[in-house]
Amino acid sequence: MSAFIVRPFGIRSGIDFDKVQTDLIQPALARFEIRGGTTGKILEAGNIREDMFQQLLVADLVIADVSLHNANVFYELGIRHALRPRRTYLLRARQEKPRQERGPEDEVPFDLRTDRYLEYDPKEPAATLSTFIDALNQTLLSDRQDSPVFRLLPDLQAQDRARFLPVSMKFREDVELASKKGQIGILGLLGLDAGEFPWA
Repeated sequence: MSAFIVRPFGIRSGIDFDKVQTDLIQPALARFEIRGGTTGKILEAGNIREDMFQQLLVADLVIADVSLHNANVFYELGIRHALRPRRTYLLRARQEKPRQERGPEDEVPFDLRTDRYLEYDPKEPAATLSTFIDALNQTLLSDRQDSPVFRLLPDLQAQDRARFLPVSMKFREDVELASKKGQIGILGLLGLDAGEFPWA
């Protein structure tokens, strides 16, 4: 199973989003043996937007941190909601400003106010780990649509992810050759190698 994480990077507005990733998100994913990360993990040459679009479409689970009014996060969340009907989970750092000092940028945007999200302590994100694990377990077991787009448009059909995961020509040729020669050991090694790619 694969996950794609949509979040700000570094320290923004006093929240260390890299710490949230390492102390909260990654341990929860490891509990379910889910692999994945952010676009920051994609090191090969190419267009990062294409990689992002592909991950938003093919990831079994997307976790979006909507703590800040971050245009990239909202853009990617909107794409996910338009492409996949389920398994998009929202996180948000608990607001620490007194209510009278909060501005519009401190509140959940209007379009997301009816969506469920898990609040975490921005200073101690790991304190929410057990709750997050329970919430992910429920999300993974549920067949409920969490995309507001798919809920609003009941006839909208999700795309077959396999159409968007091209296997490299070199890998296909290696598999065909090993298969033709009956090289079971080579096919086994290729199978192990395949696990490292999004199209696994």
